[in-house]
Amino acid sequence: MAALEGMRVLDFGHWIAGPLTAQLLAEQGADVVRIDRPGAVDVRRDAYLQRNKTRVTLNLKEAGDLAAATELAETADVLIENFRPGVLDRLGLSADVLRAANPRLVYASLPGFAAADPRAQVAGWEGVIAAATGNCRVRVGEAPTDWDMTRPTYPSLPLASNFAAILTATAVVAALVDRETSGVGARIEVPLFDATFELIGGAGAYSKARGYRIEDPLVANGSGTYECADGEFVQFNPIGATMRFLTWFLDAAGEPAWVGEGLGLASSYAADPSLAATLRVRLTELFRTRPAQEWEDIGRAAGVPLCRIRTSAEWLENEHARASLQVLEADDPEWGRRWVAGSPVHLSATPSVQPRPRALPGATDVPPAHRPEMVNPAVPKLMREIRVVDLTQILAGPSAGRMLAEYGAAVVKVNAPQRPIEAHGVVNRGKASILIDLQRTEGQALLWELIEQADVLTQNFPEGTAERYGFGFHHVHARRPDLVYVSVSCYGYQGPWSRGRGYEVQGQAVTGIMERTGRGESRRCWVRTIPWTTGPAPWRRSRRCSVSSIAPAAARGSMSRHLSPRSGPSTRPACSSPTRSPTVQPDAIPSVRATCSDSTVRRTAGSSSVRRRNSGKPSRPFRPSKATPWSAGWVSCARWASEPTP
Repeated sequence: MAALEGMRVLDFGHWIAGPLTAQLLAEQGADVVRIDRPGAVDVRRDAYLQRNKTRVTLNLKEAGDLAAATELAETADVLIENFRPGVLDRLGLSADVLRAANPRLVYASLPGFAAADPRAQVAGWEGVIAAATGNCRVRVGEAPTDWDMTRPTYPSLPLASNFAAILTATAVVAALVDRETSGVGARIEVPLFDATFELIGGAGAYSKARGYRIEDPLVANGSGTYECADGEFVQFNPIGATMRFLTWFLDAAGEPAWVGEGLGLASSYAADPSLAATLRVRLTELFRTRPAQEWEDIGRAAGVPLCRIRTSAEWLENEHARASLQVLEADDPEWGRRWVAGSPVHLSATPSVQPRPRALPGATDVPPAHRPEMVNPAVPKLMREIRVVDLTQILAGPSAGRMLAEYGAAVVKVNAPQRPIEAHGVVNRGKASILIDLQRTEGQALLWELIEQADVLTQNFPEGTAERYGFGFHHVHARRPDLVYVSVSCYGYQGPWSRGRGYEVQGQAVTGIMERTGRGESRRCWVRTIPWTTGPAPWRRSRRCSVSSIAPAAARGSMSRHLSPRSGPSTRPACSSPTRSPTVQPDAIPSVRATCSDSTVRRTAGSSSVRRRNSGKPSRPFRPSKATPWSAGWVSCARWASEPTP
């Protein structure tokens, strides 16, 4: 039984954002009914976007078909649409009308701009959203030396649509979780404009104190893109709390003397900042001595984040992509058998569904609603009752915990006392934090105290690392069989690369995202995007959830994504917001505010807090990350006042 099996979803979407949201839910077992307009013609991307769906053609301007659509909505669990605000309202399919007839309905909208935004009736195509959010440019430090930074640059991927779809899918699951207790659905709005601020992330944070700033180039410890002897390129990122990755690489490359010269010591760069330029020049020369594939093999054997930059076509044929099920072979009625994106999410107890061939428009009838009995029925928890132990680092993993905190979960971020903790404050806001040295017996005992009280544990170590510390899945499962154990990694936990290290940039490099933007004479110009991967909240029996950040990226030109078990949300805000508020938290992110039928939302550049009006109980607003001393019981964050932003 898949995690969302028995959930009926109506897909009124078009283009990418709406259909992708529905496909993400279908991937975890939801029964998705796709509503096609008469004369709809699929294009090649629909081999992915419309798979695993039942389809029916309805003309919503005709009374009979409109009545059929209304009847479908009256028995559905979720409705997804991405028209401009007001389009479905004029047809009699508004959230107010449908939720009055079906109070359990979760009604999700993905407009270009929010209903309360003055630009609400502007067609929110990708280029419009990119222009409105300041994303028609190359990231600083990654353009060729002669690049005109005033020249608008259109991203090669539908970033706004992908981010909005991921956020909406997770918000839908969160709303379904709350419905298990409240019995009432929700109204969700995730404008593409707002969703893009998740992409902007930390560069848009703390604007009151710092002003609006351009993101820093990713150049630490020699990080960057390097051309190799065969004309191909590699992406090398020896970043971290220490210079160990650079040292390991230099040893494996046969250049240990560089360390002795000071190029592998952080103290040397502090004393002489010009060494950074020297390191880059010498790395440029070094990488030109061998072909890219040989460098990738050397880097992987040494355990450093280094990979060859591939095309999307190469990724679809890659041995690891296929062995890890991150691309799958599926049938299509028009284009035959082809390799397409698989699922980056693997649940031990409720696996993702196997791809079902795309049905052609109008080819099937709608089956009756099906609501199977739950395999392990139990009293559901509200999000604010869920406790999360967060062992993750850098970006993807901490974002998972942050998003759960935004939905109200109590999250404790575990940091090593040897590592600086201020570098990623934006992705750790909303959490309590504690310093634990896991290399000491006392620290491991303290971690187990946290685990004993938790519902969820998240970690993003390479395969085998958690096991060496004694808190791998099987260790935790033996003591806490009801806990949800989430593993987030770059390459996944199956296949020949499963033990490889990688960051955001490796995920983009191997799947073809970088090559799509950097091909041609400007090939060194890699416009980077952000593949979010996040973890689930709990169900009532033990399961492991492993999430890879690279699986779908090249096959559909999108970010990685994640859905959770039926009784647990993935991540992200349950509503997005339209208008900028004149008041902001001191030294925080500019906030925007929205009012939906069931929630008041403060939406920031990648964060929100939600108060459910129908329950009268506020979920946990975000707060900046803070160090909190351990005391008996669960470490929880202080709440903001529940008053909405004026």
